[in-house]
Amino acid sequence: MSAKRSKSSKKASFGGGRGRELDAYLQQSQRPLVILAYLMPFVLLYEMGARFYRVDVVAYSLFRELPAWFGIYGRGVPAALLILTLLIWHLAISDRWHVQIRTLIWMLLESAVLALPVLAIAILCHRYIPAAASSHQPAAALWSISLGAGVYEELMFRFYGCGLLRLIAENSLRLKPLACTIAVVLVSSVLFSLYHYLQEPFSIFTFVFRTVAGAYFATLFIYRGLGITAGSHAIYDLIVVTLGQL
Repeated sequence: MSAKRSKSSKKASFGGGRGRELDAYLQQSQRPLVILAYLMPFVLLYEMGARFYRVDVVAYSLFRELPAWFGIYGRGVPAALLILTLLIWHLAISDRWHVQIRTLIWMLLESAVLALPVLAIAILCHRYIPAAASSHQPAAALWSISLGAGVYEELMFRFYGCGLLRLIAENSLRLKPLACTIAVVLVSSVLFSLYHYLQEPFSIFTFVFRTVAGAYFATLFIYRGLGITAGSHAIYDLIVVTLGQL
């Protein structure tokens, strides 16, 4: 009888340990310093590719142009803005200066898994809605754009955009929590879709797909934070570019 109890207690302890590890990871992956460490390789690779191929993501260009109104110029302004945003957040919550490498590895794997539903959405849209014309840029240039889009579009529309919309919905419109979340997801998704037509002609395929994908990323941001959302966005784009070269 005692042996059976010992075995059952070991199983409970093992299960509890795994649960605690998962909870710890979910918390670690949403810490600002961890997010910064996770996104920095994306930022550096984008900067190298963008300079070599002379391409830029629209969101990146906007992050350069807006500070220029206040006399702040430079190629590195968007990256500096990302770094400062996360460091200020880090300091504001008095978080510890520690990042585990295994957390970053798990974040990359999670981002890859969470990119797959967006791929499924794209396949479904392609099946029922005519697709837009594909790009003729080199694959490496498109890979660079993919990384930049993942970081800077999510920073703009999810971190800043959803934050601002939630502030308006809660304080000005006085919406209840559920209604507030739905409004933030829908409005940010439509804005995310429309933003792409600053540099390309309108297409029903891209509009529908980007609105649905935007809703997915907004929901992902609410539950998993900036790092996982930006990583999933970038990896989805990388998958699409790679498949397009086959």
